[in-house]
Amino acid sequence: MMLFDVDVKGALSIQKHFPNDSILIFIQPPNFEILKKRLENRNTENPETLKRRLERVPMEMEKGRYFDFQVVNDDLQKAVDEVDEIVQTNMKNII
Repeated sequence: MMLFDVDVKGALSIQKHFPNDSILIFIQPPNFEILKKRLENRNTENPETLKRRLERVPMEMEKGRYFDFQVVNDDLQKAVDEVDEIVQTNMKNII
């Protein structure tokens, strides 16, 4: 098993090349404002980079509907538990 943290285009590319051997999980924020606040609070990006990243959000949300699963990260432990359950359940189907 391999686990990748990639953007939506990269994930869809992996799925295209390995349709029977991949599980795509889209982690989405509860809403745009919470995402914006989380990114600002990290202080890991300059204003221009942050602006570009936020401009991509509508496209990413649209592409997220092509993923196998969507998990809303409104509570970190709940989201982690959901992802763990998805992986544990579905790994049996592709191994």
